[in-house]
Amino acid sequence: MTIDIDTFLESEEVRHFLDAAEHAGSIRAGEVLDLIEVHDLDAYDIDGLYRELEQRGIEVAEDEAEVAAPVNPAAALSYETTTDALQLFLREAGRHPLLTAAQEVSWPRGSSAATGAPSSG
Repeated sequence: MTIDIDTFLESEEVRHFLDAAEHAGSIRAGEVLDLIEVHDLDAYDIDGLYRELEQRGIEVAEDEAEVAAPVNPAAALSYETTTDALQLFLREAGRHPLLTAAQEVSWPRGSSAATGAPSSG
């Protein structure tokens, strides 16, 4: 469906969309795609929309779900191949949640009661 791009850009919905994006300085690519799909824009109109975004200085950012963290195989390999005892201990300790202050106070009392050892307090 071909529409007049100037009329499209001047519509209230699109003006609001562009003003909000301009205020934020960027817009997610998924939001732009949603607008394109809702209005069934053709390639010419899509080009006009992106040109308008560029003229307004609005950056089209990739959606976070689409961006994969770059994998550094050397770092992953060195992480798994360490034999340093301190590194191994710290890695293992980091896998467990820390105790809260209340848990630290109550934990020794609970463990000594469970083992039958006399309480220190």
